Amino acid sequence: MATLKIPRLYSFYTSNQMSIQLEGKTIEELFGQLYSAHPAIQKHLLDSKGNFRRHINIFIHGENIRNLEGINTPLAPDDVITILPNISGG
Repeated sequence: MATLKIPRLYSFYTSNQMSIQLEGKTIEELFGQLYSAHPAIQKHLLDSKGNFRRHINIFIHGENIRNLEGINTPLAPDDVITILPNISGG
């Protein structure tokens, strides 16, 4: 199973879990598992078209999936996936 790292900001929606073991052959399948187990997080990660919100970045081993194959990026069972929201301010 792959490991999904959840930032503290969103852990409220995952029963305070900041690391979740999920199955999936692709990012899309893995996040489908996440949404099935924790449906409240979905609206915070996806826009109205079902795409990751612009400020949400998904990394596998330090590489943004936007630079790989997006939601079709293949996963290995030992992969570590990190949700990293952009933070801005002044």
